[in-house]
Amino acid sequence: MHALDRIRQSIDVIFLYGLTAGLMMAIAAIIMAKLPE
Repeated sequence: MHALDRIRQSIDVIFLYGLTAGLMMAIAAIIMAKLPE
């Protein structure tokens, strides 16, 4: 049970980092698209 909690916690952290990275990339893409060439 203890190991399962640890695995679940690490999955949550990985998911959070992935979500944050995806959000940053999306914002960067929007900024790049709005900037004049």
